[in-house]
Amino acid sequence: MTWDWSYVQQILPNLIDGVWYTVLVTVAASAIALLGGLLLAILESVNTPLGRFFVRFWLELFRGVPTLVLLYFAFYVLPEAGITLPAIPIGIVVLGVVYAAYCSEVYRGSLITIPSELRDACIALNLSSFVTWQRVLVPLMIKRAIPALLNYVLGMFRETAVLFAIGVPVLMGEANVVGYENFRYLEPFTLAGIIYIGMNLPFLYFLSRSRTSMANTREFSRVEPFEPAAAAASSAIEAHASTPKSQQAMWAIDFEKVSKSFGAHRVLIDLDLQVRPGEKVALIGPSGSGKTTVLRVAMTLEKPTSGDIRVFGESILVDAAGKPLSDSQEGRIRRRCGMVFQQFNLFPHLTVLQNLILAPTTVLKQSGDQAEKSALEYLRMVGLESKVHAYPAQLSGGQQQRIAIARALILKPEILLLDEITSALDPELAGEVLDVVRNVAHESKVTLLIVTHEMRFAREVSDRIAVFDAGCIIEQGSPDKIFRNPERERTRAFLQSVHRGGHW
Repeated sequence: MTWDWSYVQQILPNLIDGVWYTVLVTVAASAIALLGGLLLAILESVNTPLGRFFVRFWLELFRGVPTLVLLYFAFYVLPEAGITLPAIPIGIVVLGVVYAAYCSEVYRGSLITIPSELRDACIALNLSSFVTWQRVLVPLMIKRAIPALLNYVLGMFRETAVLFAIGVPVLMGEANVVGYENFRYLEPFTLAGIIYIGMNLPFLYFLSRSRTSMANTREFSRVEPFEPAAAAASSAIEAHASTPKSQQAMWAIDFEKVSKSFGAHRVLIDLDLQVRPGEKVALIGPSGSGKTTVLRVAMTLEKPTSGDIRVFGESILVDAAGKPLSDSQEGRIRRRCGMVFQQFNLFPHLTVLQNLILAPTTVLKQSGDQAEKSALEYLRMVGLESKVHAYPAQLSGGQQQRIAIARALILKPEILLLDEITSALDPELAGEVLDVVRNVAHESKVTLLIVTHEMRFAREVSDRIAVFDAGCIIEQGSPDKIFRNPERERTRAFLQSVHRGGHW
């Protein structure tokens, strides 16, 4: 059989028509698959029984039944039930819903790779669940899923070929028709294959670019044990009732008999700690002694196993009637607190300015101009006004931490929680960050609760030092008392070990 160029000229217009239908079906089916897959992933992630059942049913149905069977069912069986649809919409919808099942798993996998610390940052900024999904989780999910999603779009483009089975005039269908009409298949099928390869090249190019340009992101997951909320709330009710209201209102933050366990491991044991408004308290002690957990339960990132925590006299666990707080009640109280994390927890897909104005515009309902003006003031305060349009990945660790401090302060919290804010930095960068905190401590009335291993810094900025060991405060007092004349042998041993480690 020889190649017939005149036959090629004759059939080429038909094949070009098939190309347009192929592109139309691919674009429309991709829109259904990408959006539908995203909605399925979100529905499964919100963790409702009905939502999980619906998603699992969808996945098993559309991943388990061959696409051709679904096409035949929709095109031939539904008309017997009085439902008749044109072939092209059937092809688009069937391809879309089938690939939505696969895309949802890609989205869900990308969601798992988002560090849990970013969710902590959303809670600390008091972002609503809707804003958290809309502005943080969904953009990061999509960015991380792009390479795999492009592969599925490519798969849909190739699988349009099966639609000729129900009469959709896609490229493969047109090649089959002209071949059948002329009893000659060499040219139409060869040309169809060449066209498919040529149209694949842009997909492959963008796929390669997306793989090389997308930053690798490590997952820092935290496994949180299940703890019945009712038990924690019951303990909080008892603790709340045991303290006179006049005494409760004296403290900026008040931990009363707070315990926290992870499984069988008790991290905090009957913690009693009260901090006055405007007081600066440093929490020191060996690693694993429960210091960071104190901040996490105060910020509602963890629920205490027992006890109660009050912020300016209001429990963050139960209301006046002893009922667990609603999300809005908890958020109203938590808004009085801010937190700066050890790993910065800046949103990597947002610029410095966008990181700073996200909470003011969504939580405080400030206008964009007002939020930007405030953001520039705080950037000047931390010496980074020139980095307003930079992304976190373009900044040093010290710069990122200073941005994180500005992001916390822009909400004007009455209590600021600082969790080992220099432990991930080298000494020079740590000095930049500590200078910012010194200014905050000396020039503002904000209450500070600081977890640190920097003893010189703790001594300079603190009004009081609390020494932790094995989930308990073993000693507390003024910086001079703790560093010059500690009462407990365990405190002296810890300070000596820190001195040998060079943290003075």
